[in-house]
Amino acid sequence: DGGLSNTISINSDTVILVTYVNNENPLTFDISRIQSGKVNEAVPSVSNGKIYFYLNKNYYEKETGNNVQKVAMDVKPAVKMERTLLPIKYVAEAIGADVKWDQPTQTATFTRNGIEAKINIYSNVINVSDGRKVLMDTNPVIISERIMVPITNIANIFGLTNGELTDGIDNDIEWDQGNYRVIINIK
Repeated sequence: DGGLSNTISINSDTVILVTYVNNENPLTFDISRIQSGKVNEAVPSVSNGKIYFYLNKNYYEKETGNNVQKVAMDVKPAVKMERTLLPIKYVAEAIGADVKWDQPTQTATFTRNGIEAKINIYSNVINVSDGRKVLMDTNPVIISERIMVPITNIANIFGLTNGELTDGIDNDIEWDQGNYRVIINIK
C-alpha cells in the first residue's frame, strides 16, 4: 500500500492532488485547496460502487468495496410536494459530472460522458445537448443557495433507470424507504 501526492501553490492557496494505490486499485482524489486555514476534503472518484444521499442529513456516503467515505454537504436533501429533492451540485460530483454555474443566466450546467444538461432555476425544462428537453414535474427549488431537483429528472438526463429498492428491479437509482435514502449505483 502506498500513495503519491503532489503539492503546489497557486495565488497563496495550497493545492494537493493525491493518488492512493491499494491492492492495485488506484483511487485518484479530486484537487483540494487549503485556504485561510480551511481544508476542502479531497473526495475519491467512484467508478464502481454506491452513493447514498440521506434525507435530512448534511452528508452523503460513497461506498467502494469495503470502504465507505462520508462527504459533507452544505445543504440536506429534502422532500417537497412528495418529490425527493437532491442538490444537483453534489449529485453531479458524485456521479462524475462536471458542474458550472452561470450567474447572469441563473443556469447550472453539468456534463457527463459528453452529455451536457442546462437547468435554469426559473424553468421546469432541462435542455440537453443532444436536443432533448426533459420536462420536470416541478421547477428547481433553491434551498440554502443550492439548486435542488427531483432525482428522477437527473436520471432521465443521463439515461439512468430509477425505482424503488423493493420493486425487485436492479435500477441505477433506487429509493430506499426503510432508510430514507437515495442509492445511486455507479457502474
